[in-house]
Amino acid sequence: MSNFFQRSSYIQWVRDLVAAMEGQPGAVGLFDATMDEPLDLLRETAERVLSEPGQPRLRSVMGAGNPLVLGALADRYGVGREQILCTTGALSGVSLVLKALVRRGDHVLIERPHLDTLVELAAGQGADIGYIERSADDGAFDLDQVQDALRPNTRLLLITNLHNPSGALLSEADLGRLAEVAARGRTRIVVDEVYADYVHRLSGGRPAACISDVFVSINSLSKVYGLSSLKCGWVVADARTIKEIAPAHTLHEFGMSKLTHALASLVLEDDAPFTKAVRSVLGEAHPLVEAWARALREEGLIAGAVPAAGCMYFPRLPHVGDTRKFTAWLWREYAIAAAPGELFQSPGHIRIGFGRRADRLAPVLQRVAEALRIYCGALA
Repeated sequence: MSNFFQRSSYIQWVRDLVAAMEGQPGAVGLFDATMDEPLDLLRETAERVLSEPGQPRLRSVMGAGNPLVLGALADRYGVGREQILCTTGALSGVSLVLKALVRRGDHVLIERPHLDTLVELAAGQGADIGYIERSADDGAFDLDQVQDALRPNTRLLLITNLHNPSGALLSEADLGRLAEVAARGRTRIVVDEVYADYVHRLSGGRPAACISDVFVSINSLSKVYGLSSLKCGWVVADARTIKEIAPAHTLHEFGMSKLTHALASLVLEDDAPFTKAVRSVLGEAHPLVEAWARALREEGLIAGAVPAAGCMYFPRLPHVGDTRKFTAWLWREYAIAAAPGELFQSPGHIRIGFGRRADRLAPVLQRVAEALRIYCGALA
């Protein structure tokens, strides 16, 4: 059944889809904008951690987190350990920040298009929610619009970088200008950077929290590294903000694993093998997707450039108005799952992820191209 494509919640849609995929051998998930999990590297990391005499990495995760994880992150960000809290993931970090900094009736601004979970978490705190639009061309913010949207009680601005779902990058200069606007009031900017290491670790650049104290950076190992099994995330901010978040962390963060954060400490101390694997996969996948997209643009079947960084593409389908209907048909006829743009307030788009080897990716892209030609031909 494909009626779950009418779900309004992205998370619920994913849960239903995963259950459907388990019952359909050969089904392909093209929706998840994450790298395939590097199982061989993960196995080697686990063996190293568990074979060390006395297992010194199996440290307590009570308090702010595993001290070795905190130390590795402090080195990575160039900050003190008192500026970091470990979490079970990026969304856990966002939830903790909202619980700590937002009270009922406080104003929270959220980018649009957005992952609806951000809205659900803010609404759960009783926030008065407003929206600021990201450009359809490059994902930029209109700073005048941001300034006009700010209120005296605007506590947070929630954004993603790379932008989810478009994959657009806000440069350090873009973030600096945004910080200048927010700093005129009492607004902090929470940046979900779960995709940012495609730039920061692979190409260079600074996380938002290293640019201004206005920013709260949130990240994890799940997307760029493909290490969702480790459930290791973190929050980085200035020491004053971390002190404000810490009580919520103590009350609500119970999911961290002593074992997986021990493995994460080794990854964070030496991520070279993992970034090498990511570069290798993207070195094959990115040009393949660019060529595929170029051919379909020439046919008029899709519109929009493939982002320069990451493994996420959010093309517009000029001939498809109802992308829920199209993605449900794609699932039903081809057993390929792409995320409909309606889940990101963007009807007429689909989000696809391509963080996999070319030999696995190419045949799926060919089938999507075939499906588009058939579907759009039937609409003509």
